[in-house]
Amino acid sequence: MRQLDLFAERTLHVVRARRALRDFDLAAACEEFRATLADFPSDSAARQELECASALLARRDHLAQQHGDMLGAVIALRDEVPPELLAAWHRGVAREAEALHGAGCIVQREPAGVYWLLGGDLEQGERSLRATLARDPGNARARAAHGDALYRLGDVGGARVEYARAFAERPDGVALERIADPEVAALGAAAACEYEVDGDPVFWVAAVGAVEGIFDVPPPTLPGLADEPTAPGLLFYRAMAEHRAARTHAERVAIRERMRRLSPTLFARYLERRR
Repeated sequence: MRQLDLFAERTLHVVRARRALRDFDLAAACEEFRATLADFPSDSAARQELECASALLARRDHLAQQHGDMLGAVIALRDEVPPELLAAWHRGVAREAEALHGAGCIVQREPAGVYWLLGGDLEQGERSLRATLARDPGNARARAAHGDALYRLGDVGGARVEYARAFAERPDGVALERIADPEVAALGAAAACEYEVDGDPVFWVAAVGAVEGIFDVPPPTLPGLADEPTAPGLLFYRAMAEHRAARTHAERVAIRERMRRLSPTLFARYLERRR
């Protein structure tokens, strides 16, 4: 019975240790691995994991003395974290940052929610990104990342609302290659290759997405769109909204002519899809 109790206790310590590692709580992980080795000194796997966690803990504490704060130390530890613990490291950064600066804070120019997503915690990432957007509704990086979180949680419609707004507001603040929805991520290439638009294709993503039916056609009020867009793609997107609101035939003709001049190919596709 004593042997069975020891095995059960060992299992409990290992589970706790790995849970602590998942949270990047290095001190707690070391404590649990040491408890395992006290009863099972020949457990080579536990010993290796203890050595890894102990080395990271010692290095983190040394960096904390240099940086003067724990968050800076955890961030500085990045290049020394083994690949199998990188997800845990991202969660550790997010947790430390939000404990210090509040939910939805910014960490090295990235919303904390992005770190949660990279750490594999989609629900926590989504909540954190909502908090970032409550603080700063114009943060296009946070809005696009919120779209990623919703997409990966299965809410494709909600994700595309967020993507459309991000690309309409601040397309230069969104990295297309990081977009989780492959159809949205492909819109930049479609703008450049299929529609041969002028300028940076990222500024055309909102318009191309709306024409192709991936995004909803923008409403006449266009909440969040830059007040005075100058990029051709954003002008086309705004013209789509104005076309919906036009009251006279003459207004519609004038708006269509502007759209045609901005991109004849995309305008032709727009008319085709309206039939």
